[in-house]
Formats: sequence, C-alpha cells, structure tokens
Amino acid sequence: MKQVNNTIKFVAAGTAASLCAATGAVAEDIDVSGAYVGVGVSSFSGVLGEYAYGVTGPASFTGFAGYNFVNGDMVYGAEVGMSSDTIYESYGGPYGLTGLLDVKARLGKTFGSTFLYGTLGYTQTDYAYYYDVEGTGTGWSIGGGFETEMTDSMFIGVDVTSRTFTDDTSSDDKIMESPITSIEIRTGFRF
Repeated sequence: MKQVNNTIKFVAAGTAASLCAATGAVAEDIDVSGAYVGVGVSSFSGVLGEYAYGVTGPASFTGFAGYNFVNGDMVYGAEVGMSSDTIYESYGGPYGLTGLLDVKARLGKTFGSTFLYGTLGYTQTDYAYYYDVEGTGTGWSIGGGFETEMTDSMFIGVDVTSRTFTDDTSSDDKIMESPITSIEIRTGFRF
C-alpha cells in the first residue's frame, strides 16, 4: 500500500507541475479533437475475494481507443479500454482479474500543451481462481488524468481510475470487497 501511496503522490506532483507549466504558457491550446489510440501499463490496488486477497502485484498492459469533441473551451469524449489478465499468487492458489473492460465518458479542458480530464464510466471484469473464471463483476468507474503532447500527434499521460463493482456473479461475491484502483502510464497517437 505504501508503494501505491507513493505512486499517487508522484502522479499528483506531475499533474501539478504540468498545470503550472501549462498555465504559464503563452502558446495556443493544443487541438485534441478527433480519434486517438494508445497503449499503457497499469498498476492495481484494492482487495479481491472472500478472504480479502490484496491486489498489488504485476503490471497489466492496456490498450485504448477513443474520440474527442471540442466545443468552445471544453473537450467531450468517449473511450474504450482493455487490460491484460492480472494474476496474483497466494498460498491458496493463483487468483486475479481477467478481461477488464472500461467504457468511459471524458470531460476536460486544455491548458497549453496539456489536456486535463475527468471520467465516468462502466466497467466489467472476470474473477479467476486457479486460472478458471468463477464469475463476472460489473459496475461503475470514476477517475481522471492528464495528457501532454510530445509531437503534433503523439502524447504521453497518466490515468487514474477507481472501479466499484455493484454486481457479482461469482460464488460468495468473490470479485470485489472494495474498489479496485488503477494508475496507468500511457502513450498514444491522435489522428
């Protein structure tokens, strides 16, 4: 948990630095309208299962695609993302998340070369125990992040998403005991 707290502090410091740099810039705001695709690496934290297995472990690879609409100084968008399986080892056997899907609405604003946004969405994942899927969890997500332009079409950023699973088809509601939060470092291209 200490590692997650340090990561959150690092992300917050990076966001603050980006905001300071962006608000002091005299350059025109970047154009984030249109389609985009990208990849990332996520770290998860939270609790899984009836025995409260901690979700801190190997990184998960992600892929995402979306579209942004610009209206005045506001950016509206939609994004779909998938994460690779994240399997954790415990004395009771391997367990974890498989096929994590996020569908998000995004709302944000550009500040110079930085795009800051918040998200609200739908999430779904399967719970695996000994590599067999035991159930599916669905629910809602909320989050936010920032993206900074590297070139006219390439960006890097950080996305933080917290997921609350409200429906669980696994036996004894094994999927979620608390929200599952991810911190993703991402890069992508705009078209």
